[in-house]
Amino acid sequence: MNYGLIAPHEARENEAFPVVVTSCNNFKDVQSVDINGTQVYLADDYGCETIKHDCFCWEFGTSGEQTLTVTITNKDTSQEVLSTTVTVMTDEEDRLLTNNQELLSIDSSILSHLPCGRLDWLYKIRHATKDILLDLQEQRWFRSCECNKKSCNTCCDYINNEDFQVVASDLYDLNDIRIWANYYTLYLIYNDLWDSVDDVNYRKSLDYYNMALKARDRSIVRINNQEQALMPKNKRSITLRRGL
Repeated sequence: MNYGLIAPHEARENEAFPVVVTSCNNFKDVQSVDINGTQVYLADDYGCETIKHDCFCWEFGTSGEQTLTVTITNKDTSQEVLSTTVTVMTDEEDRLLTNNQELLSIDSSILSHLPCGRLDWLYKIRHATKDILLDLQEQRWFRSCECNKKSCNTCCDYINNEDFQVVASDLYDLNDIRIWANYYTLYLIYNDLWDSVDDVNYRKSLDYYNMALKARDRSIVRINNQEQALMPKNKRSITLRRGL
């Protein structure tokens, strides 16, 4: 096989994402590329030099487990078919802690940093949401474990049980931690961009990291508990780790 396929494992309905075709021959033998029956590249019309990192943009309009199929036709008429599965979520299923508009209100230049195949920063917000929810688990926030009998052991291992881990829909009000989510997402964006400690992107990543840390310590997290919100009596101090 001369080609490989890289695509995200999950996306939201109508969210553009990159489909990257890796090639040992730099596309010199490729005549056309189709994604799910739609032609996205034709050598005679575009020329190999127009493909940036062999990256194409794609989206699904329907939620569920979707099959992404890439058909590569070579100039000698031979074909290679690559496929992968993408989990496509609805807006309700993909409940995120902030949005693109919030990020733009803080940093109006971030759209200029979008990588090939992306039209927004939803994927970074999704990353930030998962990290923040993991942080809450490290603070020992879990869903309520209902068990009325002493002999019941259904909830004995709730800490390691995904059914009891806090998800975004468990949060009483996303505004409680939106500032934390904004700064942490911006930190993730700029942390991918810097090449040395002397460049501006490194300084921005460090600034947003520090702002995220302060916003986190000021946040009051409320967890849904039927009709009310459950609030912590004492806040635990957990260090926000900075990945390099």
